[in-house]
Amino acid sequence: MIKPNLTERDRVSTPNPKVSQSLLISTLENFLTQVPVDTINVAAWSQHWRLHSFQLGDSIDNIAISPQKTVHTEPNSKSLVYLVVEGRVRLLAWDKNLNREISVSVIEPGETFGGDQAGWEYSSLPYQAIAASDVIVASIP
Repeated sequence: MIKPNLTERDRVSTPNPKVSQSLLISTLENFLTQVPVDTINVAAWSQHWRLHSFQLGDSIDNIAISPQKTVHTEPNSKSLVYLVVEGRVRLLAWDKNLNREISVSVIEPGETFGGDQAGWEYSSLPYQAIAASDVIVASIP
């Protein structure tokens, strides 16, 4: 796993019941305006997403999807899809020419990352997702 230059906190993020479901619904509605889909009941669909909060520098790779099951994503095994609800997430990857990690993308609210193995026959790119601010992400398997 790529280790960020930021201070990594190895705690597991658990679903955050204090975060308003309406914030997730609003973000999903905005997200769906960018995707050509038939009518979806956003409120019902939002029940399948799990909200998680992270602090600046946290590695977004330990997600508790239920009290009994924790998903530890590996750089080549990202099976969850993440939707940034609030804050920013930075994606870091190893640059062989520079021999160090570099920032390859910043994911803003309403944007997604992950799900690299969902229906793709090509191997996924190794990267590390790091909270670039206090962040709330929603995840769905």
